[in-house]
Amino acid sequence: MKRKIVGIFICMILTLTAFSLSASSYEILENTIYVDDDATPEWYDSIHVHTIQEGIDVAINSDAVFVYSGVYKENIIINKSLVIEGEDKKSTIIDGQRNGEYVIRVNANQVEIGEFTIQNGSRGNYKSGIKMGNSDYCSITDCIFVDNGWAAEIRDSGHCTFNNNLVYDNDGGGIHLASAPYTTIKGCKFSGNAKKGIMTWGGEHFVIESNEFIGCGLEMYNGPPSENVIQNTIVENTVNGKPLIYMENEIGKIIKGAGQVILFYCKGILVKNLDLSNTAIGVSVFGSCLIRIVANTINNNADGISVDKSFGIGVVSNNISDNWYTGIGVYNSGLCQISSNKVCGNYYGLFLQGFLFNLPYFNTIKDNEKFNILINSPFLPLIQL
Repeated sequence: MKRKIVGIFICMILTLTAFSLSASSYEILENTIYVDDDATPEWYDSIHVHTIQEGIDVAINSDAVFVYSGVYKENIIINKSLVIEGEDKKSTIIDGQRNGEYVIRVNANQVEIGEFTIQNGSRGNYKSGIKMGNSDYCSITDCIFVDNGWAAEIRDSGHCTFNNNLVYDNDGGGIHLASAPYTTIKGCKFSGNAKKGIMTWGGEHFVIESNEFIGCGLEMYNGPPSENVIQNTIVENTVNGKPLIYMENEIGKIIKGAGQVILFYCKGILVKNLDLSNTAIGVSVFGSCLIRIVANTINNNADGISVDKSFGIGVVSNNISDNWYTGIGVYNSGLCQISSNKVCGNYYGLFLQGFLFNLPYFNTIKDNEKFNILINSPFLPLIQL
């Protein structure tokens, strides 16, 4: 009798479990819209659609849109909190056909995008594969970006993540962050992208971690606020197989073996005998003092050396050539020594803007395309040589 009761009890549990699983599966199906560009006509109904934009339009907040493999020639607007996932990132392709400002435009919070190739976006003026504006807590994961203007622009949006993506051969650059605080970029590979793997403009509290840059790097403007507190976590990144060295508020360090150097609010740092080539900016110095940049090879970058809002910087005996824009740029800085450098074959050679008592002497500055030396000083008229 006991065995019979136990058997009945076990059957009841199994039945309830099966019912629960069935209900759960049914619930997931109810909240998923399916997209297939080449299904037979009888497949289509209220949750089976032909284009990704149709799927977005049919969905409601918190739904998922699942996209089967295919080439979807669309320009998409996402204006709801959705999960949009491709079947496989190599074979689920969104092709922008070089139309409009974007391939995908995100205008909502809490949007998740994953497993797509995003390609063939328009060029110029930060046109991009994904353009995100006023959209917080969004994520872009496991995607491929190729042959766009910029791969992605995240503007006026916070707490977003861009993880495990492959970003290569985009015409304007990789990721452009504009006033996008608390953005995380992790585990991505950037290759080419007009030397600019990631560019930041404004914002703070970035986490840029464990990324690989090949033929490009990190370019940062409008650094941490005037309190000079640590704002960004930029660690374990590589540039052309060497460490990307990023420092905030460091004192008295010698940098060795780097592929790119970025210094914010530092003092007494020595950058010597390094090959800082084929990246965004070889050496970038902001808000710092008593930095020595000595005997480095700095070639074929977007910019060679950039010094901004700093004083007492020594730029001595470097070979700086074939950079796409400026060989040495010193902006709003003073008491800088610029001596014995060879600056040749850049677009601009030496650019001194808003400077105070900077001392360029014994340099070889020649054969630069636009000008060799440009001085724009409050104490001197504009001088171009």
